[in-house]
Amino acid sequence: RDWFFFLFSILAANLSQLRYATVEAFAEKGIRVNGDVGSIVLGCLSQKAGPKQKKQDERGWFCDVHVPAASILDLMSKHGWEFSNAFHTKATNVQGTTLVPATMYVFSQSRN
Repeated sequence: RDWFFFLFSILAANLSQLRYATVEAFAEKGIRVNGDVGSIVLGCLSQKAGPKQKKQDERGWFCDVHVPAASILDLMSKHGWEFSNAFHTKATNVQGTTLVPATMYVFSQSRN
């Protein structure tokens, strides 16, 4: 029983030192960012987009452009984000009307 509380306390301490962000890349086009990645990262992800292609809502920041997976991973790494995992999923697009195929990338960064 004591080892469980010891392990839990270490895990809880490490979790509080990390922050997380996700980037959903939709199969056809579009990305959604959830998490405080900073305006520089958002600007780089949306550099080919006009103002009407960008939207902030309760699900995060959305941009209606295609960004290749390699570009997402490279950009996040350059700005101190560590890639954690990726999931193939379905998510609602910016219109929020239908589920479309997407890949969700999960990143973490030290709060220090």
